Amino acid sequence: MRELSSAHNRRIVVIDDNEAVHTDFRKILTGSGIRRSVERCRMAFFGEESTTIHDWQFEMDSAFQGQQGLEMVCQAVRDGRPYAMAFVDVRMPPGWDGMETVKHLCAHDPELMVVICTAFSEHSWGEMAQQLGCSDRWLILKKPFDNVEIGQLAGYFTEKWNLARQTQLRSDGLEHMMKERTEEIDRTRRQLFESRKLEAFGTLAGGVVHELNNLLQVIQGHASFAMDSLKPHERKGHHY
Repeated sequence: MRELSSAHNRRIVVIDDNEAVHTDFRKILTGSGIRRSVERCRMAFFGEESTTIHDWQFEMDSAFQGQQGLEMVCQAVRDGRPYAMAFVDVRMPPGWDGMETVKHLCAHDPELMVVICTAFSEHSWGEMAQQLGCSDRWLILKKPFDNVEIGQLAGYFTEKWNLARQTQLRSDGLEHMMKERTEEIDRTRRQLFESRKLEAFGTLAGGVVHELNNLLQVIQGHASFAMDSLKPHERKGHHY
């Protein structure tokens, strides 16, 4: 049975052929501590009330083509450290485009959450849904996107991945417990069946012995009468 982990998976892979995009994503996803400090300074300067500021720190990796992204996702699964989500660009010449990349990613890691980033309407929503299937594990983000959008999507999808994993692990645990309980009940049932078989055999054997004993008592009684009826000169027949 797999143990429930208290650590949250914040691993994200960005698949885009533009290096500048990776730089932007890295600033957004890994610079939350700086943003938090700036936000607190701003609130203190303007005398605003303190509010809860999410400081999610994400672990981000970069892939510049779909094939490279797939290799990284597969390796992460093999290492037992899967990515929670991926940001995938639609246009990534000369290799796979975003749609083909997402299909490969979902085939090798069905739990992966995916955000498809596009500035063009090359694929309609209907076409995407037809190719990828209707699922709550992916959505489309139109460029140019806002930093807050990226942060919110990353937080939402990684949290959703973690909740889904926790639910699955608990379900696996319950299934394992039910399997063990069922096996225990089967063992008890077999033991009870064997016990009843032995009990029935003992009862049968006792009945047979009782019946034989009755016959032997009759034989013994008649033999005793026969010996008592023998005359003194016939006592030599006693040993028979």
